[in-house]
Amino acid sequence: MHSARSGLIQIKFDKSACLACPLAVHQRGLRSLALLPTRELHEIQQHNRLEQHTEDWHCWYAIRAGIEATLSRNVRACGLRRTR
Repeated sequence: MHSARSGLIQIKFDKSACLACPLAVHQRGLRSLALLPTRELHEIQQHNRLEQHTEDWHCWYAIRAGIEATLSRNVRACGLRRTR
């Protein structure tokens, strides 16, 4: 199954196929794979994941997390979505 929205290729396995697998992942209830359609997208994803371990990324994310927390508090406490 190909998801046009996310670009992922989803592969789902029957429970019987997973139980026959020698790997232990089926014990955690994982019976599907999500694959990126191209090598380029995979490399971009790998680069982004490595970048998350840098100090610059953590500084940027701290700013974003602060903004998200402020918005969330205002939505919950002040009804921001319902305010004109």
